[in-house]
Formats: sequence, structure tokens, C-alpha cells
Amino acid sequence: IVPIYALLQMIATEFAIFGWGKSKGRTKAGAGALASAAQELQDLVMDMLGALVSIPTDAPIESPEGNICTYLDSKEGKDMLDVVSKHVERSHIETRQRVMPFCDQIIKEMESFAVVG
Repeated sequence: IVPIYALLQMIATEFAIFGWGKSKGRTKAGAGALASAAQELQDLVMDMLGALVSIPTDAPIESPEGNICTYLDSKEGKDMLDVVSKHVERSHIETRQRVMPFCDQIIKEMESFAVVG
């Protein structure tokens, strides 16, 4: 996502130098194609945000049905599962904190490519 975003921004800068800026999306084929690509990227990032938001933060860990390893039933196994559970939950939270602001920035930037009319 990041390389595509950077490439779109770089192309937009070059287009603007030649007078094919974001406002020329209807009159210049290249600017229109760039606007379409920006819209697709925006849609993709919005879908990513939806997936991030849907990750549960307080869902209990369910053990698989059937035969459970004896180790996991022991105190040591349960302690290990608790630690792993906390690490996974923390990683979800940290991923959200790191990725969501960047996704929001991409969406806002891609909105500026929208062809008005």
C-alpha cells in the first residue's frame, strides 16, 4: 500500500508541474486515470480500515473442541496461553494505533483526486 500511495503522490506532483493537476481529471486523460487509481486505492484502504476495526479486542480465547494437549491443561500451559493471548491482543491494539492514522491520511489525500462534476 505504501509504495502505491507514494507512487500516486509522485505522479500527481509531476502531473501538476505540467498543468495536469487534480482539477484536470475531466479534460486530461492522464489526470483522469490518476483520479481513478486514487479512488481504487482509497476504496482498498477503506476496506483495510474496516477489517482493522472489526478485530475484536475483548474476545475470549476459545479452546479447540476435542482432545486438548495435556500440557495446555497444566498450570504452566494455561500461564503460557494467557501470556500469548495478551501479546496477541496487544499486537491488535498496536497495529490499529499505527496503521489507522496512516490509512486516514491516505483516504483524505485520495479524496483530493476526485473528479468533480
